[in-house]
Formats: sequence, structure tokens, C-alpha cells
Amino acid sequence: MASEGSFGANQKQAPDKASKIVEAANRKIKGMKENHNFEMQQRDIYLRAMQFAQGQEERSRETNYRLETENRKQHINAVTQNYQTTIDNARRLEQAANPQAEKLQGLFGLVPQLAGMYAENVERQQTENRQAASVAAYEHGFTLDTLENVLVLNDQLSLAQFQATDYIQGLQQQGWSEDRINALYEFQYKTRGSKAWVDNVALAENSVQQYTFGLNTQIIENGNLPVEDQIAAAKSYTQDFIGNVSINGRPISAEVMSTIIAPKVRSAETKAMNSLQKLRIDTRNVELTAEKNKIYRNAFNLNGSQGLHDLNAINPSKEKRDEIINFIMNGHKSGAISTDQLNEFINSRFNIETTGKTGTLAEHFIGDEKVADLAIYQRQAETRENTRFEDEQRKLHRQTKSYVANQIIEMQKSGQPITEDMLVGLQKEGEAIVGVKFQSDEIDYAMEFMTPKAQIREATYAQGVKMVEAGMILQDLREFGLTQSQLNQEVNGEPSLQQRANVNEQAKKNPYYVDSKKEIADMIGGHPEVRTNSFVTKEGLTHEENHWNRKYKEKFWQTMNINGQDIDNAHNIALSDVTNGVENYLGKLENTASGLIRYKKFAEAGTNAEVKLSERNKTLSEYRLQRVNKGILAQEIGRELFMDATEAIQSSTKEIPANFRSAAEIYKMTPFEFQQYLAPAFGEDAVEFDATTAQSMLKTFKPERMPLIRNPYGTSARIERFKANAGSLRGAVRGGVNIQKFRNAITTKESTNNYNVVNNDSGAIGIGQVMPANVGPWTQRYLGQTLTPEQFRSSPEAQDAVINGRFMDMISQQTQAGYSVDIAIRRAASEWYSGSPDLYNSTAKQGDGKYPTIASYTLDILDRYYSQ
Repeated sequence: MASEGSFGANQKQAPDKASKIVEAANRKIKGMKENHNFEMQQRDIYLRAMQFAQGQEERSRETNYRLETENRKQHINAVTQNYQTTIDNARRLEQAANPQAEKLQGLFGLVPQLAGMYAENVERQQTENRQAASVAAYEHGFTLDTLENVLVLNDQLSLAQFQATDYIQGLQQQGWSEDRINALYEFQYKTRGSKAWVDNVALAENSVQQYTFGLNTQIIENGNLPVEDQIAAAKSYTQDFIGNVSINGRPISAEVMSTIIAPKVRSAETKAMNSLQKLRIDTRNVELTAEKNKIYRNAFNLNGSQGLHDLNAINPSKEKRDEIINFIMNGHKSGAISTDQLNEFINSRFNIETTGKTGTLAEHFIGDEKVADLAIYQRQAETRENTRFEDEQRKLHRQTKSYVANQIIEMQKSGQPITEDMLVGLQKEGEAIVGVKFQSDEIDYAMEFMTPKAQIREATYAQGVKMVEAGMILQDLREFGLTQSQLNQEVNGEPSLQQRANVNEQAKKNPYYVDSKKEIADMIGGHPEVRTNSFVTKEGLTHEENHWNRKYKEKFWQTMNINGQDIDNAHNIALSDVTNGVENYLGKLENTASGLIRYKKFAEAGTNAEVKLSERNKTLSEYRLQRVNKGILAQEIGRELFMDATEAIQSSTKEIPANFRSAAEIYKMTPFEFQQYLAPAFGEDAVEFDATTAQSMLKTFKPERMPLIRNPYGTSARIERFKANAGSLRGAVRGGVNIQKFRNAITTKESTNNYNVVNNDSGAIGIGQVMPANVGPWTQRYLGQTLTPEQFRSSPEAQDAVINGRFMDMISQQTQAGYSVDIAIRRAASEWYSGSPDLYNSTAKQGDGKYPTIASYTLDILDRYYSQ
């Protein structure tokens, strides 16, 4: 923490630090100026070198011209001397032979004229040779290098010998054609040493191209060197080329040098040097910008945005302000400046002394393009940041979903049941990685179809279909244990179970269906074989009526399922079928001769069954008291009954045979425990339910759920409910209401999920604010034991068991009464708050206005429910 007064001290030190920064910047700028002066000196040296080279070129041209003129004069003098010698010889011959003297006398006056003509002919021949050599050089791309190599060959080579030399063989290997080699022989080799070589413009042009290529190659090769070194190397290359342009050691003619080589070399050099000079300027600008950014970075690291504003306050200018803005934007692009620092700079407020105003950049410099660019960049940066974050989240979500899918596949491969707890664990893993928004279709699918609970749900749904087909109504389905989601489920376009159950209920209220029982009774009682038969008893008649009533109902509901639930048609068909059956049955003498035989057989069978059951139970009781071994007990039970019971225990819909249940009861066991006890005697495996033995389930599950599994007469739907509710509310739904969400709404409202809180006014206890008077009876009901309020408060487990059980009962009561989801939630909340569900719309004051009205409370709970 800063000491007292340190802020003021820092303010006083700020100008000194700024001065140091400015001095450092001035020293750097001074160094740059010195570098610039050095560069100008180097440029002057280069220009003087070029002037020297140009002077050398001029002197070379004068020397070449003088040598050429002297050679020409010497050649003409030699020709003239030869002609003069010829004339002198002719005069001597004249003196020896007078007849010839007269003929020769006419030639003496022509000697000067002939000499001139000969000289002109030589000049013309040389011009033609030069032109022919130029044409050949242009056409075939000959250069001065070509001349150098040709000059070293032996004199007087024939074309074949010329082609056989190593140099020419090398050219052929390089791809030179025969025509090109012949042209080299005819126009270069045969005329070597002549003036055509020296003044060949084409050779000079081609050589300049060679220079250009060489210069560019050198620049590329030196690309990794500092730009100053690159420029120096290029200048050195040019000077070396100009200084060494010659033919076999003989300088190029001044004319060709001045008109062809020098201008073109300078042009090529200038073009190459322009790019290097631009590169040098760019490099120096980058260095200067880097130095400035270093100053800005130091100021920013020292005092943040205010440090930059203070720096700009020293000799303020738009240029400096723009440089600082560029520093901020480039720093953010590179990652050196965070988005938070960018936003802080843009939103920071500072004072400008000249205006006396304090504000942000945008407020101080309205309409400034650079400031506007910064604002645009900020918005783009935020968009990119949001897009990047969303892309990362989507990628992470895809990866996590893939991981979850692979984990589920591995669970399937293991052969072990996929439990709900395993899937919940996977869901939590996904939420830990992605967040609470993680959603996996694979987990939802596995939860819906792969868990034992899901398989039970599927099986109980199938049983529900059978129940509906048998005429069961909605209350029957709910008592069986079908959930509201199962009741609402539509399969293959068929009506839901609830819809079909409602139709069944309407059918049972239909007058034809209601009156069918009386019609059947009248039909049987009025039959001649019954009405006049003195052996017919009241019990026998009732039994016969019940038998044909069952036949009617079986046919009625069978027809309802076939003909599209036409009640009248189903009644007519069922009643007709019963009428025919009654007539056929009662029309046979053996069925009525000594009374109604059906009842007599039934009574006899029942008596025998009771006797047998009584004897069997007596035997089993003796076995238990005598502690006979399992083998003898197994013989009494029988393999068929044992296997039927085993199949029923493992099934989610089949009922355990009554004989097996009663035997288990005699041995003080549940059917699960009894099957496990007998399995070794039959050589079979003891059954496991959801990968957990009955004994381990008894040790694991909460006491309040034990009756659901202890009850040996419970249906398989009891087990389904037991599994769905034991230990957790996850997935528990009653009438479309999610119990966990309802619990969350209540507990956050009542106690903000605090197990220890006690209401000072009412004494309500814990997370659900249970009234002390309810603790005893509710803990006995939902825990199986009575707790005191103090014990209840100190046990979060007991509180969870009580409020979970109570919430499920309250919601079930309201939804089964036919209330919609919203009204059911409000009525249950009203019951929890006031003790009565009917007061959910009451606006009467509560606690003299200290507490919310019941209507307000229930509406708040509804809102909290839907807010999750």
C-alpha cells in the first residue's frame, strides 16, 4: 500500500521522468542525424568515384579513337606504298621494253585514284562485316564473354575443327543449335581481332543484360545482409564491371562505352538501388518507430494510460497523438496490451492545459480521424474477442460431447449396466469443463433408453398398453406407477395412454356398457334351463353371471381396440357374442342337470387348492422350525415355481407367483432374498437387481424407502418407484411437475438452502422450514422413526428425506386431481406455506403484514420454478 503523501510525491517527480525520456529521444534523434550525414558523405564519395570512372571512360574513348585513326592511316599508307612500288616496277619494265611503256604511261595518273578507291572498299567491307556480326550477335545472343572464349582458340580452324573444340562442345551440351554454332564460327571466329569485334553494339547490349542479371543475383544473395551492406556491395559490383569491361584485355571503344554500356549500366544500377534506398528508408523508419514505441512502452508500464497522456502533454501534437494511438492498437494486435488495457486507455480521462477541460480522447478530439479509427478498432476487437470466445466454447463443447459419447460406448463395451449415477457423473464432468450450459444428447438418450430405470420404464409402458387394452382407466395406470411422461407419450402416431384411458373411462360411463351387467343377469336368470331348475343356487347363479360379464368385457375391449374405439359397435358385438355363448352353454343338459356345473367345479377346485395350500404352508413352517437343508426345501418348492419366480423377479412387469411369495413370507424373507437363498440348491445363479443384490440394497437405501422393497406383495411398479426416488430427486416428475425444481424453488425462498436456520416467530426448522409440530409424524412417515425437532435440525439427511417425500406427495395429490402444472405448483406451495392448497389465491395479510400473502408467495414460487 502506498504511504501517505506518495501520490503528491509521484506527481512532482513526473516532470523529471518526462525530461529524461525527452533527452533520451533527442540523443537518439541526434544519432540518426549523424547516420544521415554519414550516408550523404558516402553518397558524395560514390559520385566522385563515378566521375573518376567517367573520366577514365573519356580517356579510353580518346585513346581508342586515336589508335583507330592511326591504324587507318597506316593501312592506307601501306596500300599507297604498295601501289607506288607497283608503279616503280612498271617504269623499270618500261625501260626494258619500250612497247609496254606507252601502255603503262596511262596508269601512272590513276594511282592516287585507285588507292582511294581501295581504301573506301576496305572501309565498306569492314562496315558490312560489323553489321553482319551485329546481326548475328543480336540473333544468336552472343556476348563479350563469347568473344573472350573465341579469341583463345587456335587460328585457322576449319568449321569441323572449330566444332570439335572443348568450348564449342560445351556449348552444344548447353543446347546450342548447329545454326547458332555456325553463326559463331562465321561472324565471330573468322573475324576475330577485327574492328567488328570492338564496336559490336549487339555484344555490348547483351553484356549489359548480363550485368543486370548479375547485379540482381547479387542483391538476392545479399538479401540477409543489412541494407547498408547491400547498397555497398551493389556499388562495388557496378564499379568492378565498368572497370573491367574489355575484349581480351583491350578496352571497349569510347563510342560503345559512352552510348551503350555506361548509360544502361547506370540505369540498371539506379533501378536496383532505388529499391534498396527505399528499403533503407523503411528500415530507418521502423527503427525510429521502434525507438518511439520503446519510449511509449516505458511510460505505459510506469503509469499506464496516464503516462501516455503525460508524455503527449510535453510538446503536444497530432502526430505524437496518432503515434501513441498506433502504439496502443499495434500493441493490442500483438498481444502485448490486453483488451482491458485497451478499453482503459480509451475510457481514461485526462486534462488538457490549453483548454482546461478534462475528458476522454473522444471527448477532447471530436471529429479526429485517428481517434475515430481507435473507436472502430475497439468495437472490432470486442467483436473478434466475442467470436473467438464463442468459437472456443463451441469447440470445447464438441470435444466434450465427443468425450462423453466415447465414455458411454466404453460403458456399453464393459457389459455392466449403465446406471443413472454414472450418467449423472458424466454430466457433471461435462459441466465442469464447459459450464452449466453443457448439454449432451448422448447422455439424454442413454438416460432415456439405456439405464435399468429406463428399461423398467419401457417395460412398464408396455404393461400400461396391455392395461389400457384391457379397459383400465387413468387412475389404474397411475396406481400401477406409470409417470405422467409415460402417460403422455405417443408411439407411432397412436393416441397416448392417457388419451386411451380417458376413452375407456367414457366407455365405462356409456349406458350400454353400464346396463350390460343387468342384461346379462336377466339373460341367464330368465333362461328356461335356469329359471325352472331347482338345483340352481344363488352362489352358482352369481358365479355364472360374473363369468359371462368377464366374457362380455373381454370381447368389448378387444373390439374397441380393433374398430377404432366405437363404443356402440363394441357393445353390440360383445353382447351378441355373450348371448350366443350363454345359449350354447346352458342348452347342454350336462351343464345344468344338477345345477350350474361351472360353479360346482370352481368350488371343488378352490377347496382342493385351499387344502393343498394349507398343507403346503404347514409343511414349509415345519421345515423352517426344523431347519431342514436347502435341498429338501427346494424339492418342496419345485423347479418350475422357482424358475417362474426368478423370471418374475428379473422382469419389470411380471408378478411374482403367489405361492412363492407366501413361501418367502413363511421364511421371513422377501421374494428377492428367498430366491437367493434357494438358488444354490437348484444349481442356478442368485438374481441381481440393477447390479445390486437384495441384501446390499437393504443396507444401502434410505429407511423411508424400505417398505417399497420389503413388501412381498408389491408389484413391479413399486420397485420402479423405489429406484426412481431412492436417495435423489433427479428425474422425479409428478404430473409434469419436476420435483427437484419445485424443491429448489421452496428451499431458496424459505431458507436460502440453509439446514440450520430457525424462524424466530414460528420456530420453523431447516432448509424447508418445517413446523416443529410436523417433525414427529413426518419423520415417522418418511424415515420410519420419530425424531425430535433438535434431532431433525442437526440431520440434513433427515430434512432431505422429509421434504422430498412430502413434496412428491403434495404434487401427486394436486396433479392427480386434474390441476394443470401451474395451478398444481401454486396449490402445493400454498399447502406448504399455509397448510391448505385451496388458499393459493388468498390475499389476506400474513403475520400482520410481516410475511407475504399466500397468493404472492405461490406466484413467487412459480416464478422461481420456471427461472431454473
